Amino acid sequence: MKRLIVLLLCLNAFLAYSHTNVSINRTIGKVQLYCSVGDYTEVMNQAVIMAEYANLILKDLNYNDSIHLYINQDSGKRLSAHRDDKNPKKINFWYTDIEFDTKRILNMVYQICKHPERVKKNRGVLAEQVAEDEQYINQILQNKVYRPDSVEQLGKMYGHNYYTQDNRYYFYSLDNKEKVLYQTDKVYQLRSINSYKLVIFTDDTGFVFIDGEKVYEHKFKEPFNNKFRRFTLSLPSSSILTISSFYDDKVSVYEMKKNILVEDINEFFEKEGK
Repeated sequence: MKRLIVLLLCLNAFLAYSHTNVSINRTIGKVQLYCSVGDYTEVMNQAVIMAEYANLILKDLNYNDSIHLYINQDSGKRLSAHRDDKNPKKINFWYTDIEFDTKRILNMVYQICKHPERVKKNRGVLAEQVAEDEQYINQILQNKVYRPDSVEQLGKMYGHNYYTQDNRYYFYSLDNKEKVLYQTDKVYQLRSINSYKLVIFTDDTGFVFIDGEKVYEHKFKEPFNNKFRRFTLSLPSSSILTISSFYDDKVSVYEMKKNILVEDINEFFEKEGK
């Protein structure tokens, strides 16, 4: 077991070091989305979901032209709107931040597309210059949007799924779609182990393990430093899950059958050797 785990970790470390930024282009109704993120995580799906909501706003406004939504996961904080250089009728929205603020982006799309005359040629508009209509944005977010299935690299969910509503994520079993098993306001990474078992990372502080309709929450005593790239998850056996990060030397082991998290893999090996 120890040799297999070490081999898997070495292989994953090699793949991590050869990693570069990833991006997608999607057209959703009148919204053209370009999204660039540090890795294939659910943050990318969050951008696709935002484009779905933005398209609902355009339909509400009977907006005739298309818009371009540029979303970039980076440390700079920026949200602005500009006229497209090649097509002045089109408005480009630019957003840059580590975490995506869905309400803020949608409010910007709504206010600018409601008053497109505010965006002059060669002069952009900053988010700080537009008013907030929290009531309208909350109304738009009442619509359910299910997890997109258009980014192959994010993997499929087998026995579970989620939808967004009220700016939250609701997880359910496909065997009982009416029962919400878990809800959260953030989702960073998912991994379907099989049709019954699902691992959910909301951020770098811990994870949720769903086994059928049973839900177990685990918090790391020492959180990973994992803001841009996905966790490396390996399955050396049907009951063991290893968790590591590109930015951290720590490797944790989760024993799924026993529902035990061992944060230091060395402790796990010591326990196995006894």
